[in-house]
Amino acid sequence: MSYAMWAALFGLAMLWGGAFVFVGYALDYLDPLAVVALRVSLAAPVLWVVVLLKQIALPRSSWIWLGFIALGVINNAVPFYLITWGQQHIDSGLASLLNGATPMFGAILAHFLTEDEKLSLTKIAGLVLGFVGVALLMQPSVVVSMDALLGQLAVLGGALSYAFAGMVGKRLRNVPPMMTATGQLTASSLILLPTCYLSGGFATATWSPSLWMVLAALAVASTAIAYLLYFTLIKQAGATNAMTVTLLIPLFATVMGMVWLGERPTMISWVSMVLILTGVGLVVRGGRRKVLRAPAKGTI
Repeated sequence: MSYAMWAALFGLAMLWGGAFVFVGYALDYLDPLAVVALRVSLAAPVLWVVVLLKQIALPRSSWIWLGFIALGVINNAVPFYLITWGQQHIDSGLASLLNGATPMFGAILAHFLTEDEKLSLTKIAGLVLGFVGVALLMQPSVVVSMDALLGQLAVLGGALSYAFAGMVGKRLRNVPPMMTATGQLTASSLILLPTCYLSGGFATATWSPSLWMVLAALAVASTAIAYLLYFTLIKQAGATNAMTVTLLIPLFATVMGMVWLGERPTMISWVSMVLILTGVGLVVRGGRRKVLRAPAKGTI
């Protein structure tokens, strides 16, 4: 990759890593459902502006719009909520590390649900290392706090939902990625905003200028702009190179959590980080040939 692409990769890792820190701050003022509802509903209009400026054609197939709704649920609403809820009980760095298990879940699902992405020895080795790291990371929580254990399980549930979304997303390969991102954020906004309002999620909020600044950073920078950067990376550097951002996000989230939220990761957390990120690296590397050769076909 060029220096510009490396800069974009690190910028994307910083934006997505920062999302965990922004969520950690927002949870002091908002219910988890409100955080997620505002995140997607503030990000969607930004992407609609991009779609209109680029004159991207709107899909005419009802199946594509149903695909957007499905992704809005399993790629936005469900994982965003589970991870945000989990962050009530665990640090942002820990949440980002557990979320890094997404490629591992994705490799397992792809093995059983696709014909051309079977597990290789490299992928299997990566899965073993990664899940050993996850088990080591979670073990102390069983003794220390049931809430912490549930928080970690919630984040892993979010990672699993992302992995399922990857399977659905393969059916939208012929749709412009920016349209897919905009469609799913719009769908999740239409689901989450009324749900949050009816459940009283906004009623308990403590509004402040600093909170709005954090929400703007979460929605605009760590969601809308991050999508733009991600799709630029895929287009110019390839999907496999873009996937390596998964290895950098926990590092940025952990450091930013230490600086801005005063979090202090344990030694077990650092050891688990090495195991999980090494495992993810092997999974990504093991899928490199398939990703590069996979034809862009299929649509809902």
